[in-house]
Amino acid sequence: MSRQTKEQFDIRPRDDWRISRKISVGMIVAMLLQSLTAIWWAAKLDTRVMVQEQWIKQNTHLSELVFRLEERIISLQEDINELQERINNAR
Repeated sequence: MSRQTKEQFDIRPRDDWRISRKISVGMIVAMLLQSLTAIWWAAKLDTRVMVQEQWIKQNTHLSELVFRLEERIISLQEDINELQERINNAR
């Protein structure tokens, strides 16, 4: 076997792994800051969702109240229409 073939099948871990010096410290700092910003944003988003969920739980009775009011308005509108018909028929 040639040397190239032996290296292809060599599965031993390599001890010579290093960060390339082509990557600047500024780039590493920028990526860390970007990662921290993403984590902060996600935490803030989670807080906003929790606040919305609490508001919805506290105000579920409002949807029932609105539904009842709508039904009463519909009923009143029907009564008004009926009264108008009676007035028009009486003339």
